[in-house]
Amino acid sequence: MAAVAKKVRNALHRAGTEIRLRRAGHGDMARAVAVAYRARPTPPLAVWSDRIEAERARLHADRSDLAGEPLGVVARRDSTSMRRCQSMAALVVATGARSVVEMGTAVGISSAYLAAALETGGGGRVITLDLSPDRHAVARDLYERLGLEARVEARTGHFAATLDEALADAAPIDVLFVDGHHQHEPTLQYYEQARPHLAPGAVVIFDDIRWSDGMRKAWAEVRQAPQTAAVADLGATGWVRVA
Repeated sequence: MAAVAKKVRNALHRAGTEIRLRRAGHGDMARAVAVAYRARPTPPLAVWSDRIEAERARLHADRSDLAGEPLGVVARRDSTSMRRCQSMAALVVATGARSVVEMGTAVGISSAYLAAALETGGGGRVITLDLSPDRHAVARDLYERLGLEARVEARTGHFAATLDEALADAAPIDVLFVDGHHQHEPTLQYYEQARPHLAPGAVVIFDDIRWSDGMRKAWAEVRQAPQTAAVADLGATGWVRVA
């Protein structure tokens, strides 16, 4: 019974979120929210998703060493889920995004989805940031296997050393994916750093918004900020459109 009740609550939440976004004039976000909950992406995104998920399965089965851990363990633990990736890709296509910045590459699954969305939409570039050169080596190999290497630029180093330049190079940014350093002050700091470089109507995706008390607090502040024009709370992930 508890599982049924949860499914009903999720369905009502999804429907309410979609309706609110559509009524407020954010139909593009509403379409991507539908993918987050229930809808399979439409072709050609669905074709890309099948290809990327096949690569995810390959990585999950890989027992080679990656900085002291099996690659498969890292890929399973640190990669964004299929449904979240599909919804972000759908968002990129629906909004017509051309410039995307990702904070937190892991082994490249989410940035592959974002790059595939740009390829589907007709062009653009993802700049993805991560501290680990080992993870970036795996990610670059993934992009090449998928034929997406021209759409993604991986920059290695601490966010403190790489973020400012990436934001300036990518401006105006249409979609920003914040998936690293899941605490209150760093999250808000990264958001404030990014804001001057965001395009009008840009969407910022915050992952793991309920990861910690600090992330819950940061999400509450972001969604209530005066520059926030629309909000989609997807449970683990939150999206805000910037006015």
